[in-house]
Amino acid sequence: MVNQLASDINDAEEAELRRMEGGAPGSASSHQPPPPTKRPRTAPQQATTDELFIELVSWDPVGMPAGGDKAEVIASMLTNFAKCMADNAALLRQLHGRAQQAQAEELTLRVTENKTGYFGVRHHRGKPKPYEARVMRGAKLVSLGCFATAEEAALCVAGSPEGGAAAAAALASEEAQQQAEKRKRSKSCTNLKRNLRRKPSYQLFMAGEREALKASHPQLGSKEVVSEVVRRWQLLDQAAKAEWEAKVTEAEASEAEAAAAAEAEAEAEAEAARLKQAQLSEEEQKKARKKERKREKKAKKAAAEKAAAAPPTASPPPPASPLTSEEAKLQARAEGLTLRVAKSKTGYVGVYLKHQGLSHLPKRFEAQVRRGGKMTSIGYFATAEEAALCIARSPEGRAAAQGAAQQAAAAPVPLTSEEAQQQAQAEGLTLRVADNKTGYSGVYVDTRGGRSKPYMTQVKRRGGTDVSLGSFATAEEAALCVARSPEGRAAAAAAKQAAAAAAKRAAAAAAKRAAASES
Repeated sequence: MVNQLASDINDAEEAELRRMEGGAPGSASSHQPPPPTKRPRTAPQQATTDELFIELVSWDPVGMPAGGDKAEVIASMLTNFAKCMADNAALLRQLHGRAQQAQAEELTLRVTENKTGYFGVRHHRGKPKPYEARVMRGAKLVSLGCFATAEEAALCVAGSPEGGAAAAAALASEEAQQQAEKRKRSKSCTNLKRNLRRKPSYQLFMAGEREALKASHPQLGSKEVVSEVVRRWQLLDQAAKAEWEAKVTEAEASEAEAAAAAEAEAEAEAEAARLKQAQLSEEEQKKARKKERKREKKAKKAAAEKAAAAPPTASPPPPASPLTSEEAKLQARAEGLTLRVAKSKTGYVGVYLKHQGLSHLPKRFEAQVRRGGKMTSIGYFATAEEAALCIARSPEGRAAAQGAAQQAAAAPVPLTSEEAQQQAQAEGLTLRVADNKTGYSGVYVDTRGGRSKPYMTQVKRRGGTDVSLGSFATAEEAALCVARSPEGRAAAAAAKQAAAAAAKRAAAAAAKRAAASES
């Protein structure tokens, strides 16, 4: 474009010079008024592209006076114009490069309504780099630097942590707003569809339009068809909707007429049936009653034959009368059962006293057994012995009694005091005596009382833990058990060594005293 303008200017200058050289004085051309002249640019100062373009387009080389500086002025103008074009091209390339950089770094230059057009960018007049990038950091405004263009400053802000966080927050807020608008539109559409479904005119309109849409557009889904029907209904004017309302009114009227006709027809049929029944003769009515009686007799006879053919069922036994305590014990002996005793309020295992304080109740003793891992009630009885007899008869009671008998058979026979001492001498053991209630070391009395084996044994094993060795009927038997244990044997050996050492020291002391008396 610049070359074309320069060529046009050169052509115009050459034509003017030829005209001025070939023209005679006094000719018509000399009497024409001189054209307006433009003041030439004497200095090669910098100008904007728009100013140079306007000046070049409106340039009138004919009116310019001849002189040696005309070509220099034109060359200077063309040079300035070309320089402005090059600067603009460089600026555009720079802006394009920064935009590509922001896109590559997935940064967003946030726009806003201010003088610079970008968030966090401030403009300072009269500076070579007038655009300052600022962010809020720690409740303070912090400058990130000054730049030649607003886009470069906005790119610096977008690359900072604060700019990234602000862009993410803005994006999230925008997405939330879009979601809210989408939900609002969806809710509005849903409410519209719900309100339309309540209108009979819309229902009638939809019935016809839906079938037509399905026939003409089979690729549409059910939701798309409904949306299109709603859109078409909304496009109808009031007159068209009034026509559909009239159709609904006509349909309702026709339905009401059909219902009234059907009701009248049903009443007519019922009236005809009543008249027909009334017209039956008395003889026919007697025949009908006779047939009904025959059917009833046949049914009764069939029921009697069926009952006679069925096997006789045994009548339930009469309820047994409650047993007294003595009767329950005698019955247990007769059946070979054992009423297992326990230290409880009732005195028997599995028997519990219910409704305490209500002695007037006939059955206050409940029998319970463990069945399937749970305590299960098997009845209430008047006496504890009767409840214990019921438990002894149950499978759980028989198994418990058998287990107790086997345990009792396997248990050793308790030793008396004399037998325990003789057994200790036979085994070469020492029953270590102690200053306590039992008189033996490691033997203690069970203070709970009422037990068949009141003497308990304890030894202290490695780690300082007290370990029980069992319960016994006599203190000597418990002491024999302690003496048989490894701890008891070790303690007896230590006691023997201590006794031997004491005897040795006593003998030495006696010999020393005898020697002293002789001297």
